[in-house]
Amino acid sequence: MESKERIAYLKGLLDGLRPQDETQVKVYAAIVDALEALADEVEMHSDELHEQAEMVEELNEFCESLEDDMEEIEKIVTDFGGELEEEESEEDEEDFETVYQSAVCPKCGHRFYYQPELYEEDEPVQCPKCAETFERKDD
Repeated sequence: MESKERIAYLKGLLDGLRPQDETQVKVYAAIVDALEALADEVEMHSDELHEQAEMVEELNEFCESLEDDMEEIEKIVTDFGGELEEEESEEDEEDFETVYQSAVCPKCGHRFYYQPELYEEDEPVQCPKCAETFERKDD
C-alpha cells in the first residue's frame, strides 16, 4: 500500500471507532491531516525527483556526446599538428642552409645582403638602392 492508501485506511478505522472524547477526535483528526499533508509533499517531491533524474540522464548523454566529439577534434588536431610540424621543420632546415653574404655598394654606400649561390662565378652584384653593378668579393 502507498502512504495515501494507508492514511485513508487509518481514517476509516478512526471513523469506525467513534471515540467518545471530543479531544481524542480532534487529536486523531489533526494526526490524519498532518499525515495527508506529508503524503502530498512526498508525492510532489517524488515527481520533482523523477523529473530531475530524467534531466540528469539527458545531460549525461549530452556530455558523453561532447566527449566523443572532443576526442575526434583532438585526433584531427593532433594529426594536422603532426603534419604541420614536419612541414615547418623541413622549411626551417632550408632556412638554415641558405647562406647570405653582405655587400656595400661602392657608389652609394648602401649595405645589403645577397645569396652568393644565386650568382654565376664572375657575375656582378647589383645594388638594390641605386642599381649600380659591381664585382663580388668572395670571403
